[in-house]
Amino acid sequence: MKRVQHNEVKPGMKLRLTDGYGPRGRWVCIEHVYEIHTGLVPSAHVRAYWHSDAVKGGAVKRFGLSLIEREDGYELHPQSALLNAQEHQRKGRADAENVILREYSIKFSAVDRVDNQGETCCYCHEGDISCNIYATVTAESGRTEENAWSTCDACALYSIDQVEDVDPSYAITIERTGP
Repeated sequence: MKRVQHNEVKPGMKLRLTDGYGPRGRWVCIEHVYEIHTGLVPSAHVRAYWHSDAVKGGAVKRFGLSLIEREDGYELHPQSALLNAQEHQRKGRADAENVILREYSIKFSAVDRVDNQGETCCYCHEGDISCNIYATVTAESGRTEENAWSTCDACALYSIDQVEDVDPSYAITIERTGP
């Protein structure tokens, strides 16, 4: 868990509020930093927002906030950089700069045999299947469930990114046959 002090806060950071505004433990996004005071009570004056409900796209609630200097700082969301990149992409500026859309944790296993080994890959229709991929996906109902598919070596990573519902917060396992 990474923490930042009041004078390290930047626009786009997602911080957990522990007291004062709204329910304890709410994650808010810093929209703008007005000023940082270094006087008797060091603090940062910011504009922040949060979504009014858990449903994506809920109404945005904006408010002013003073982040006072604290010994333990403020908890920074563990995927703050990834969430900022996704937000940036949704605004349609992905072609202007290199934006991280997803970040995966991949576990690689060498195995003797994979499912459908030797059959033609359904992604490129050229190579023979030599990999099994196991990933957690988000179903239409909102639940997460395990999913598996087979590809050739060349299509393994490509196929993961083509399945848009793959949840990047879970590790993905790629099993590949020997040499």
